[in-house]
Amino acid sequence: MKFNLTRLSLLALICLVSASIAMATPTCPSTTLANGTPPPAYENPDGSTNGYVCDFGGLEFSNFTTMIPGIAPVSVGVSPGFQPGTTPPNTNPGFVFNGPFHVDNGGIQDVMVSFTVTALTGLLTDVHIQLDNSFVTGTGNISYTEQVCLSVTNCALFIDNPSGNLISDLVLTTPQKSISISKDLILTGGANGTATMSAFSNYYSHTSEVPEPRAVSALLGLGFFGIMAFMKRRQAVRS
Repeated sequence: MKFNLTRLSLLALICLVSASIAMATPTCPSTTLANGTPPPAYENPDGSTNGYVCDFGGLEFSNFTTMIPGIAPVSVGVSPGFQPGTTPPNTNPGFVFNGPFHVDNGGIQDVMVSFTVTALTGLLTDVHIQLDNSFVTGTGNISYTEQVCLSVTNCALFIDNPSGNLISDLVLTTPQKSISISKDLILTGGANGTATMSAFSNYYSHTSEVPEPRAVSALLGLGFFGIMAFMKRRQAVRS
């Protein structure tokens, strides 16, 4: 009986470890092209999705695509981080997409980025949009559009011609488990001008009401081994 219980315990431990490994997801990497970091794993070299999934700050990010006509998508740096100035610290996780994005006289640049955000715990409640260091001269112009979709047919649009720094909050009227984000930044120089933006960012507020699958696995494991210990103790008393 003791041998069978030990063998069953080892089998259960192997299953739990295997389940935890299977559920493990990579942490979202930071790519800074200035220091020679290789192309990010987020998408294929041509900007198309490659199925990459990563976790950061209790959120899961997936379905990345990037399109910059005439420029390699890898020219956009990606940095996961928490929204600056939030209280307490390390709240509202998200991403910064770094340029610099810039055009001179007669130039045009169209930067398109899309991805999916899923709450690992609770629900998403707010999308915080941040545009950094946007400047134009002469006939230059900056147009920024962001689409937040709760489903294929239910999307909200944020449109702006930013100048300087901009922070805007989009409150989800109904908290969501998952949303799709699409960004389109267009810079034009016109006949005699320039346009520049250093970075655009998104951060997300979310509730934390539902345990993560990994946490559930751990709790089930503790409960199982508690039962096994009780059974062994009971068998010892009977012996």
